[in-house]
Amino acid sequence: MQKLHIYLILLLAITLISCRTDSDPASPNAVGTDIEYVNSVFKVVSPALGETWKPGSTHTIKWNKSEGVELVNVYLYKKTEFREVLGQNIGGTSITWNIPANILQSHHYRIKVEDAKQDNFNTVSGDFFILD
Repeated sequence: MQKLHIYLILLLAITLISCRTDSDPASPNAVGTDIEYVNSVFKVVSPALGETWKPGSTHTIKWNKSEGVELVNVYLYKKTEFREVLGQNIGGTSITWNIPANILQSHHYRIKVEDAKQDNFNTVSGDFFILD
């Protein structure tokens, strides 16, 4: 019984450590946890919530656009922290992303797609994973 308690405590500690964040200051473009979806037609389709992508792999990020949205910008976030611009002034509904092999692995990545003309008109994916 004592071994079981030690095992459970160790498992909890590992889980908590894996969820820690970097000490980087939040970007002024940070994605909040209380994201308001302006239009349900404008949404990230891929990556899906809970999907796992591997460092060093190539994937297609896809979204649906609302009527009137011509160009979009695409960003990578880890939790609420801005990480990288993945594309700007994209006219289509997808881009190909070559995930860096040395990217910080996490369970907390998100894709933000915003109207290039109105950055307050945006949509954010659910959390997806980048893990080996």
